[in-house]
Amino acid sequence: MSGLEDSLAAAKLDGGARASNEFVDAAACGDHAGVEELLQDKTLAAATINALDKDGRTAFHYACLNDDAPLLRLLLADERVDILATSPRGDTGLHMAALYAAQEALRLLIADGRVSADSRNNYSETPLHLAAGSGDRGAAKAAGLLLDAGASLTATDQWHRGPKDVSHANAENALVKVFEAYLETRPADAEAVAAVSRSLEESELATAAAAAEQRKAAQQKQKVNIFGQLGAVKLKKSTTTVRTMFSATSGAPRKAGAGAAAAKGDGRRALSKLVDFPGDRDEIARHLEDPGVAPDGADAFGLTALHKFASWGKTEFMDLLLPKLDAAAIDAADPAGKTALHWAVEMASVAAVRR
Repeated sequence: MSGLEDSLAAAKLDGGARASNEFVDAAACGDHAGVEELLQDKTLAAATINALDKDGRTAFHYACLNDDAPLLRLLLADERVDILATSPRGDTGLHMAALYAAQEALRLLIADGRVSADSRNNYSETPLHLAAGSGDRGAAKAAGLLLDAGASLTATDQWHRGPKDVSHANAENALVKVFEAYLETRPADAEAVAAVSRSLEESELATAAAAAEQRKAAQQKQKVNIFGQLGAVKLKKSTTTVRTMFSATSGAPRKAGAGAAAAKGDGRRALSKLVDFPGDRDEIARHLEDPGVAPDGADAFGLTALHKFASWGKTEFMDLLLPKLDAAAIDAADPAGKTALHWAVEMASVAAVRR
């Protein structure tokens, strides 16, 4: 039995705060076996299963935001799990899945149906608002899933913004295209969304005008104070020396050294450069079948796709990738000398370590 499994077993006996912490920690680390073992104990209280960690998240929340489909299926099937639990800012699991473009989690939650596609957080934001402003590479697909599930494009947050307004404000061009394509065949919805945008623009203009008046009044008051005291002040020239603790090259990615993973020089694109968290299984599978993609290639920071999948705890991605790699690629190190196993251990990705 592993050290983590020993801790989980001890937690079951405690039945108190330690058990609560162990359950959510196991879920956050992607320890499916540990979570399943705890859930098999029917005396385990719902309060333990739904306990919040220091960041205000439950085990269910981590399954959603990490796009951990196997874990999410386990939790959805247990009646003790509070599917409607919210974070301190009022986000549901569906909000978190939308924010992180966790597409498998979104599909499971939408199919389950217990969390409304138009649920609101403390700022009146719906999951579609968060997808519209997330900046994630998969946000457009996430928004498409929510629209197909009936999410509203006219719902407004506390700042009077609709999801389309959020996408414009964040320069999310891919999202704008998704919304415009959706509205093309729905003229009534398109007019309603346009009305929301017009109302927002009017509100912003009024707010800007009021702020300008306040600034003008403050500047006038400041001038009166300055000129009233100027006679007693003698001005002199001064210079400012800028100091910094960083060198000019600080923050630049290090080059891969001997024995480290490096970008492929055979003209193929590195798989690592084509994937972003939380990843898209179908997209990764397509890349792996593309002869123009190098499965063991590294990105600009010397990280291979295997390094990333191991740190994310994405065992389903690792199962696709590992058959494409030889022993040297599996043991490849990043510029800091860390292999995929190091990354999995460092990020507490229990399921990845077991692979």
